[in-house]
Amino acid sequence: MKSARTVNVQKLKNCTFVAIAFLVVACAGCGSTRPHRDSLEGIPLVWMPTNQPGSLDVIEGAATAKVQIEPMTDNRQNPGLLGVNLERQMPRKVTTPDDVAAFVADKFRMLITQSGFQVVPNGGTAIVKPDLRSFYVNETTIYRGEVRIAVVVTGASGEVLWQGVTAGSIGRFGGSYSSKNYYKTLSDSLIDAVDNLVKNPGFRKSLSGRAPVLETATCNREGAFAC
Repeated sequence: MKSARTVNVQKLKNCTFVAIAFLVVACAGCGSTRPHRDSLEGIPLVWMPTNQPGSLDVIEGAATAKVQIEPMTDNRQNPGLLGVNLERQMPRKVTTPDDVAAFVADKFRMLITQSGFQVVPNGGTAIVKPDLRSFYVNETTIYRGEVRIAVVVTGASGEVLWQGVTAGSIGRFGGSYSSKNYYKTLSDSLIDAVDNLVKNPGFRKSLSGRAPVLETATCNREGAFAC
């Protein structure tokens, strides 16, 4: 028969073994490098303008045009990247799993409608084909948004009436690395880009669809056209 001392020693060894095993499991992977995930990675897209869409100029006589807007294409290299915070040594990203082109297309269509144009699902006098080139915010001491959309307008038979790139860029102050400030900057920059588009004489003229304008317009970073 084992003595009480021998039994206690054995129990102590068993407890020690269990404790060591627990520590090994708890610390598994402690020495491995896990990918860092910034707090604004994977956020949903939210429409949060501070410049109300109703502030866009309503174009006189625009109601006579029937504008058909095609689905927006997306030629950005990183479709899910919305912006970056550059205040620290290591930049912090802002990303979304949402379909950015579909989101921007919906707001683009809404803003064109609120500018006074009649947007139709088919049978338009002019067909607008938008392509998203930039939907992004750089954050340093301020938030600086940049939205660029390439636009081609064709007639019902496919002839090119007008083409150009419109841009919007809005800067704002606000709390650092804030999802709301990214949402507001992106929303207002998109409103600015559409406002610049509907103010362009060549674009407005092309929407009649009657005769080719054959005009190409580009814009600077502030969104002003240089025709």
